[in-house]
Amino acid sequence: MAALRDAGVEFPDVLAAARDRVGEVERISYPLGDGWEIAHRKLVVDGRLVRLEGFHSMQADTLALIGTQQRRLTLLVVAPDTPHDTATTALKTSAEPDNTASPEDILAARSGWPATIPLRP
Repeated sequence: MAALRDAGVEFPDVLAAARDRVGEVERISYPLGDGWEIAHRKLVVDGRLVRLEGFHSMQADTLALIGTQQRRLTLLVVAPDTPHDTATTALKTSAEPDNTASPEDILAARSGWPATIPLRP
C-alpha cells in the first residue's frame, strides 16, 4: 500500500484547480485501499460541503470530481517524487487534444508522475 495521502490537506487545492472545468465540486470519488486518509465522509471547502465517496471498483490512482450540473472530471493521481522529465512527458501527452488514453493505458506506461493529470472519459 502506498503512503497515506491526506484528503483534508490535498483535496481543497485540487478543487480550486478544477473549478474552471467542473464548477463547484459537490462530490469526490476515490478508490478504497489506495492510500487516502479519509477521516470523514464530508469535507467543508471554502464554506461548501463536499461529499467523499470511496469505491472498491474505481481504478487505482484516480479521483473523480463531480461538479455542479453533474459535470465530471477524472484525474490521475501520481507520486510527488516522480522525475521531472517523466512528469513533463506525461503532462504534455495528457494535454494533447487528440489524446484518448484511458487511465489503464496511462498507468501501464507510467513510472510515476508528480502531478494530477486530467484524463479523457
